Amino acid sequence: MIDLLSLTKIYKQSGKKALDGITLSLPESGLFLLSGPSGSGKTTLLNILGGMDLPSSGDFLFCGQKVDSKSIDQYRTNNVAFVFQSFNLIENYTVFENLKLAFSLAGRECEKKDVAEVLKEVNLPDDGELDEFLAKTPNHLSGGQRQRVAIARALIKRPKILLLDEPTSAIDRKNIDSLLSILK
Repeated sequence: MIDLLSLTKIYKQSGKKALDGITLSLPESGLFLLSGPSGSGKTTLLNILGGMDLPSSGDFLFCGQKVDSKSIDQYRTNNVAFVFQSFNLIENYTVFENLKLAFSLAGRECEKKDVAEVLKEVNLPDDGELDEFLAKTPNHLSGGQRQRVAIARALIKRPKILLLDEPTSAIDRKNIDSLLSILK
């Protein structure tokens, strides 16, 4: 599904080489984890895989087709959902409004039951009070709740590729096991 061939990323302003000759093949299904020390290029690689950035050199193929400056927007729009380390929820929107927007952007109808269904996939709300939870803004949620709302938002798109940057950093052990089960 994804093939990276001698992929390199050099940041023009700093001249820093973040990736150097990466060759990698990822099949159509599976759960793949990247690990490494801070500054080793993990986020740069995720940004390229997610269509947020292009390599400086080398080839990035998706289903045998080259992803380049002409096709990157279509690739990202049609195939990828990204859960950022900082969650990127709209702070002055409620949980319901954040998720409703995601449904709208995915071209899907959205009713309260649809939002409840996607939240259930990530074990939210924690206390079972759906209406109260849907009315909260992100600043009234715990870090783990914000992270799970961000993951729910990504799942709405039903992407072929789901990229998560440090997906369990703010989630407690019980919910980590549950989340990993969902992702599998």
